[in-house]
Amino acid sequence: MLYKFFLLGSLVLLLGCDNEASQDMNIVAEVAGEKLYASEIEALGYSVDSSFQTLNFISNWVKNQLVLKEGASLTKEELGVDIDSLVNNYRNTLLRIYYEKYIADSNMDTVISEEELRSYYNVHKNDYKLDHKIIQCRLIHVKKANDNKTLLSKLIKSTNDKDISELRNFCDEKAEFCLIPMSKWYEWNEIGIHFPSGIRLNKRDIGQSVRIDTKGQVYYFYLIDYLSFQDKAPYSYIKPHTRKAILFQRKKRVIDQKKEELYNKALQEHKINTFLEVK
Repeated sequence: MLYKFFLLGSLVLLLGCDNEASQDMNIVAEVAGEKLYASEIEALGYSVDSSFQTLNFISNWVKNQLVLKEGASLTKEELGVDIDSLVNNYRNTLLRIYYEKYIADSNMDTVISEEELRSYYNVHKNDYKLDHKIIQCRLIHVKKANDNKTLLSKLIKSTNDKDISELRNFCDEKAEFCLIPMSKWYEWNEIGIHFPSGIRLNKRDIGQSVRIDTKGQVYYFYLIDYLSFQDKAPYSYIKPHTRKAILFQRKKRVIDQKKEELYNKALQEHKINTFLEVK
């Protein structure tokens, strides 16, 4: 089947004819009754001109419209799928998802106390098993020219506020990379690239600090704690996940309650009919 289509002359000519373009609401192309407007092209970042990119986009749009038109002429048996049913199912799924989000946003309390977070963690902590290594540490990486062995050997393990401030200043001015907070848990697969190659960690190294001098680079490393595969995840590390879990449970309760309300209301108003016999 041949479909009549046209690009409205040259784009340069189209853009030059203000009155005519205004009458056509800035139509740039038309095929089989479908129209492409200049505003749609601009919204995708193209300029409405005669550039190769714009003309190529319009050409592809026209071809796609012809494919859609041809596809729409086939029956669901010929296509092997019921498009209308798929679209309706997708629409219903989107409607349910966004209505449930509306219910939760309108009715759910999102404030979670520290006590509730800890209580939830204590009940479920056996479920939080690590599937990767995490460590608490300090790491200072400096070029050998900027190394200060006496100072950094002292500061790497210090918990004194003044020393920590001095370490931060040193890192800001001279370090290539630093990890300073001692209470933060780091995932090894994210920070391992900042360590010298070949380093191996195990729990026997906890509490130890080392200085590694290699190829003009110096590393000061202090291992505070180390947890590996199948270890229980500590509260401070898992806390964000705990918060998400609590909010998920609250959301589910709110949505389930709304479903029950709607169901009971429909029963009372005799809007529900079932046609299966209860055995």
